Amino acid sequence: MAFEYRKLKGRIVEKVGSQNALAAILGISEVAFCRKMTGETRFSTDDIVAIAKILDISKEELGEYFFTPRVKEV
Repeated sequence: MAFEYRKLKGRIVEKVGSQNALAAILGISEVAFCRKMTGETRFSTDDIVAIAKILDISKEELGEYFFTPRVKEV
């Protein structure tokens, strides 16, 4: 199942400026982070916890940011 990360992208820009900046904070490459955002690889539980802390995302909001199913356009 693929997930939609538009809301996460907006929060990243709001809190740290860019996906590249967040990747640097997390200590991973820009390419590795891009692969997660495009769904090529999945976010680990540790990734989600770290990102939520950095971006001030509450436990109650995690589903909105990380688990919204991507709807296929017809």
